[in-house]
Amino acid sequence: MLPLAGCSTFVEDWVSPAVATNLQGGLQNAQTNHQRNKGDDKKLSKEREKLKQQGKCPVCSGMGKSPDGLYTCDACKGTGKYSE
Repeated sequence: MLPLAGCSTFVEDWVSPAVATNLQGGLQNAQTNHQRNKGDDKKLSKEREKLKQQGKCPVCSGMGKSPDGLYTCDACKGTGKYSE
């Protein structure tokens, strides 16, 4: 068995740097994902505005139903048309 002093040295030398590296990588990924989501939000709002200009419901993209066809769109009541 390793004595306690040896165990703490192992933790300080090997485990702590590995955990710090993993934490830093996770923080960088979270920041990148947040920036990516802002871009997606802009793109989605632009597409919704385009559908409104075309007179189509922005919720169902003018289909009047859900993508699987099982549910009627509550926003346009199944018409597929945009109304304020």
